Amino acid sequence: MTKGLLIYDREGAKRNKVFIDMLIDRFGKRGIELCLVIFEEMCFGIDSEKPFVSLKDADIKDFSFAVCRCINPLLSRHLELLGLKVFNNSEISRICNSKNMTYSVASELGIPVPITYFGKRGTVLEFNDSDFPLIVKSDSGHGGAEVFWANNMHKLTDAVKRIDADYVVQKPVSELGKDLRIYVVGKTIVGAVLRTSEKDFRSNFSLGGSAKLVTPQDNELKIAKKLIDRFDFGMVGIDIIYDNGKPLLNEIEDVVGSRMLYASSDIDIADLYAEHIANTLAVSTNKGDNL
Repeated sequence: MTKGLLIYDREGAKRNKVFIDMLIDRFGKRGIELCLVIFEEMCFGIDSEKPFVSLKDADIKDFSFAVCRCINPLLSRHLELLGLKVFNNSEISRICNSKNMTYSVASELGIPVPITYFGKRGTVLEFNDSDFPLIVKSDSGHGGAEVFWANNMHKLTDAVKRIDADYVVQKPVSELGKDLRIYVVGKTIVGAVLRTSEKDFRSNFSLGGSAKLVTPQDNELKIAKKLIDRFDFGMVGIDIIYDNGKPLLNEIEDVVGSRMLYASSDIDIADLYAEHIANTLAVSTNKGDNL
């Protein structure tokens, strides 16, 4: 039987037990055993110039792929070097979990993004009074965490001190509290959810925003398709915001949540993800048989 790792950190595993059970069930129906592993119980590094990954209660050699639902590009790369197929792969983990790198790739692809300034950890960018308000975000933040509204230099400086990482400073868009998440599995757009909030400039579902299933417009699809062509996605969310009606890329969610998709539709993204991975593994096996 094909066996795969399902990797979560300890807190993520507690928070996402329902989705974990769904994934294990959907893979099991395809004859694939998916085994939950807690990141904090893993050990990985270099031994005699070779990468290694050790598991608490299993042998890494027993697994042919990994579904990585924690953010650690180095772990993902180690697993790849050991011959495992990793979903999402280490390139996606490295780029999409950095706003700086995501916006750089977007620029290369001609994808519009908000006006953005890159800041280094511990260094405060200087702005004139007329530049405010501004939004300050951690380079690696997710789910609306480490996002601050700054009306002046004092607020901006305070935000930078609270972010122990590189960061970005952005001009607010005209349509605050609204964004579109386009869910992608492999090369397929499987659904899109419009999120809105009347109480916060952040529209995150986890922060109380509302969500409804919608059909993306052509200009929104154009952004998504450029990214789909560029990356070998497993499952991600492409988040789009709006400035005077124009869609802009906000971020790409690597370890994307699915609560609002299940809450607003009958789309079973866990099943679609399991099907995509099963098909990808089958293609890889067939290619190997032909060598």
